[in-house]
Amino acid sequence: MENNKNAKDFKSAIRLYNSILSFTSVGCKLDESLLSANKGTYTFRMSGGLHHSISHYMPPNGQIPKFSQIYIFDQQLQTQLRNNMFSDNKRIKLDDKLIEELQNYLHKVNPYVDIYQQVGKKLQANPHEQINIILKNNYTKDKRYNTPTTDEIAVLMINNNQDQQNAKRDITIFPKSGGLKYINEIHSSYDPLHYVLMFMKGEQGWQPNTIPINSTKDFTENIETQKKNELENSNNSENNNSAINTHI
Repeated sequence: MENNKNAKDFKSAIRLYNSILSFTSVGCKLDESLLSANKGTYTFRMSGGLHHSISHYMPPNGQIPKFSQIYIFDQQLQTQLRNNMFSDNKRIKLDDKLIEELQNYLHKVNPYVDIYQQVGKKLQANPHEQINIILKNNYTKDKRYNTPTTDEIAVLMINNNQDQQNAKRDITIFPKSGGLKYINEIHSSYDPLHYVLMFMKGEQGWQPNTIPINSTKDFTENIETQKKNELENSNNSENNNSAINTHI
């Protein structure tokens, strides 16, 4: 495999392949003085923080779908959109066949792809249906980074169903409104939504309450206590808000 030309080409352009398959975009403040330099080694320097963002899943009228928006369409159109991403840049040449192979594999194993495909199919059947995607801040019981199922990482909220209760750290993705949503770096979807080629099966990223391997009993109990207190505080906050709303 190391001597295979296709493998070498893939490794040399792996960030570009990941970029065209990513659900999220990257935002940061760049040092313009270095970007405009005509001589010397290319230097990428940023100031401040770096953040990942995800947009509403329907592209604005007349605009080309980008990032997560691509995943609601059929595979043939997805391939076409991705193949055209760098068509204006003659210095970048990606393998169209490899793009299709990577995309097809993600359709088989990635739960985030599955949830967006569900949205696409529902909209085909009923274009006027109001569907929101809720990305859960997943807390698995054993914290072994198991491959998640679609139901564990996301849920579809149809026609603004108020019976669907969302945790405060969940992310709601709307069809055309809501703008860009920043994904907190401690959200379990932060890594798999952006580093798609590293987490092809949607394996969840690190979370604050992750229990290390071979952790002590006291450490595990402390984590469970923290989670219990967090849940109780969240419930108390919701009850207080309900009481306030009742008296207004």
